Amino acid sequence: MNKNEEGTNSLFKSEFYFDLKETSAEISSATGVKDVSIASAKLVGKTLCNTAVFTGKAGIKLAKNLPEITVKIIERRLNSSSNIEPRKREEMEDFLEKNKSGL
Repeated sequence: MNKNEEGTNSLFKSEFYFDLKETSAEISSATGVKDVSIASAKLVGKTLCNTAVFTGKAGIKLAKNLPEITVKIIERRLNSSSNIEPRKREEMEDFLEKNKSGL
């Protein structure tokens, strides 16, 4: 497993995620409109909570990798485009000079 796969897998593993199998089983075993509604509301709530945990973890991962991502984007742009105005090219090269060494 490479570094990227490990990072992706870590997004899906957390002690804060709810087990949705148990909650969906509650819906299957519920009888009556009231019980089904309550079980469905639990499932929706737990799903939203899991989504929030995933989003938070993904945001933190993105923030940690943002400098490296930005450097790669600028390098690709400089290498692939010859029609960048000189002032902008200079700004991009200065940014790379200042930030590439810290990665």
